[in-house]
Amino acid sequence: MTTKKKVLVISTSLHAHSNSEALADEFVRGAAEAGHDALKISLRGKKIGFCVGCLSCQSTRRFVIADDAPAIVDAMHDADVIAFATPIYYYEMCGQMKTLIDRANSLYDSDYHFRDIYILTAAAEEEAGVPERAVSGLEGWIECYPKSHLAGQVFAGGVTNGGDIAGHPALIEAYNMGKSIEKPPMNTKLLMPATAAALSMNIMAQNNKTATLEPLTLTAEWDKTFPKSDLVNHEKVTFTNRFGITLAADLYIPKTHNAKMAAIAVSGPFGAVKEQSSGLYAQHLAEEGFLTIAFDPSFTGESGGMPRYTASMDINTEDFCAAGD
Repeated sequence: MTTKKKVLVISTSLHAHSNSEALADEFVRGAAEAGHDALKISLRGKKIGFCVGCLSCQSTRRFVIADDAPAIVDAMHDADVIAFATPIYYYEMCGQMKTLIDRANSLYDSDYHFRDIYILTAAAEEEAGVPERAVSGLEGWIECYPKSHLAGQVFAGGVTNGGDIAGHPALIEAYNMGKSIEKPPMNTKLLMPATAAALSMNIMAQNNKTATLEPLTLTAEWDKTFPKSDLVNHEKVTFTNRFGITLAADLYIPKTHNAKMAAIAVSGPFGAVKEQSSGLYAQHLAEEGFLTIAFDPSFTGESGGMPRYTASMDINTEDFCAAGD
């Protein structure tokens, strides 16, 4: 049974149509639907002065600067879960997020409640490593609070202007991350692919977005970097993960096999495709009697998903689950 928690989401962007705040809204929605007490605080319109470094707040638990920071810090103290949403500026968290973290000095050596910390980021750049410095900066703050830890992160790349995030898969990822706080026991049954795809489309529909399964263009001829085995039958297949993304794969079936076979799903590291080493391993394992599938992960190769060449641990995990199903 899920334990009800106080979930605080702090949107640090000052933009009226903030992409990172859209992630915050989805995280809040997911947490609320999971039964948690979810609250979003936006720094837009708030007055938060710079920390002057006097450290008096650590001993007195009072602030020498009269602004909006004390109320927000009090909410941080009482929260079980805190999620920070920030745009990426110059490959870092925004200045107002850093200012708020500095002003939260009174939490140091206090009986703070928070344990799980999340970060939600959005940037114009699409490369997977774009938010690394922002995440590292937050981890530096987390290090000062040993009872807490970084529980998860979501990155939306390729969003330049306000509102560009509409339809971005990171919105679904943020929703699911909020909803997965205090996950149910691990013996919960996995969703079957059709159910998962329907759930994904339902989530998108609730966001007033249109979800359609992507038509994929698959190469018919043998296009691998390794020779085709005479011991294995090969066919191109597609399947859909829980986020509604259609994936392309190669299925390798031993020519001599029993009615039941152990199955193995194979995928390469970020940027790799199934025509390379993952396909070679899958074919070799099929020669040894396994039913294998080598697939391109979401956003990569022949598989669908936008923006292209994006890395997401959560979505990659769902790719493997869907391949197994």
